[in-house]
Amino acid sequence: MKQRIISGAMIGAALVSIVTLGCFFSITYSVAMAIIGAVCIFELFNNTGFVKSNALMVAGAIFAVISPFVNQYTLDFDYSYLLFLYVVVVCIIALIEHKKTNPTNLAYAIAMPMLVVFALRSIVLMAIESLTGLFYLLLLFCYTVLADIGAYFIGVLFGSHKMAPTISPKKTYEGLIGGIGAGVIGVLAVCLIFKTAFAYPSMKIVLTVLTTPLFVILGVFGDLVASYLKRFAQIKDFGDTIPGHGGITDRIDSMLLVAPVFYIFNEIFNLAGM
Repeated sequence: MKQRIISGAMIGAALVSIVTLGCFFSITYSVAMAIIGAVCIFELFNNTGFVKSNALMVAGAIFAVISPFVNQYTLDFDYSYLLFLYVVVVCIIALIEHKKTNPTNLAYAIAMPMLVVFALRSIVLMAIESLTGLFYLLLLFCYTVLADIGAYFIGVLFGSHKMAPTISPKKTYEGLIGGIGAGVIGVLAVCLIFKTAFAYPSMKIVLTVLTTPLFVILGVFGDLVASYLKRFAQIKDFGDTIPGHGGITDRIDSMLLVAPVFYIFNEIFNLAGM
């Protein structure tokens, strides 16, 4: 427990440092997401055993490192070109190494890096918008971290109806309700602070609060997807990068579905109104 608390404090300090630097140097977010993406790819390939190919793992890591910089800085080209190039490279590698790969390996090598990369890239695209980016990051925090804390405590105190006992035995419907409640309270607080303290007169508070349950539930599904993969691979965690917490992938799994969907949703409705 002591190790878990120390590691948690270090994670918190690292995130605060990234956000602080990111407010002045937007490239900080891209660098941070590139590093996190590369580590996640290593964990997803090396520790699950789903794909026993160093070449595919390296290709996935390179894809994860390049993605946060595309359409920004000096890498100004259509992102779809990078996606297509990655699929081509992975297919070629799978054919060359056909004796130790199969179609299932190929599908995993394409799908999982894309899931991770889309989430991290979405975070970058939202975060680089200075103060508005901070607003979006705090909403993501409420959808995932704060909701997870609420779900944990309510689940421990009142949880009795299991959501997915064979995949994640500790998750309960009571915990989900607690997570949604914590998320809604956090989102409402963030909206009110930014609307009053930072003069966001056109902020869509009602829409932001009402859609919070959707994103909290997406976060739970992201976590369940990760648990499903770990169950299938017969591992407890994706890695041991963070002592007491598992791997980095274990820490961001709830972001995998939330971040891309939230980015698309916000592109349509512009929640901050700025």
